[in-house]
Amino acid sequence: MPKDQLNEAGEQEGRLAERHKVPADVSLRERKEIWMYFVKYRDRANEWRWTYHGSNGEPIAASSEGYVREEACDRSIELVKQSANAPVRRR
Repeated sequence: MPKDQLNEAGEQEGRLAERHKVPADVSLRERKEIWMYFVKYRDRANEWRWTYHGSNGEPIAASSEGYVREEACDRSIELVKQSANAPVRRR
């Protein structure tokens, strides 16, 4: 990779780390893991929901329902985390 592209990639990495409040001493691999994150929030009905954000900061998944109890929302997030190795089935 040419030097100017490496510099540009490094600068982009730095901007993403800054945007996501990642400490500078965190490795690139650890940063990528940190950059994917869940956000919990209350909706207009005052129920808990979550969104899952990719490394670009854009949401890539969202809860399909609102939860009255925050613990139920947390459980839903844990189920998504545990399903990382779930098979993909084609319809």
